[in-house]
Amino acid sequence: MIYKSYKVLDIAGRLVIPKDFRRALGLEIGDSVLLEIDDGKIIVTKAEQSCVFCGKTSGLKSYMGKTVCEDCIKKISG
Repeated sequence: MIYKSYKVLDIAGRLVIPKDFRRALGLEIGDSVLLEIDDGKIIVTKAEQSCVFCGKTSGLKSYMGKTVCEDCIKKISG
């Protein structure tokens, strides 16, 4: 399904992502998004949490304020 919506930037340059767009992307309050520019288009995707060291997306924990996988925590702590 293609969603279309025309929005106006506010004075601070912000846009509100419409509720149906957020639902379609599975976005909830507090989620991070990735913004990319490609051929004059802004692409918004839900950012997937990953380990700051190795990029793994499973077994993640918060370690000293960063997202780190269990394997890297063992390496750091070991």
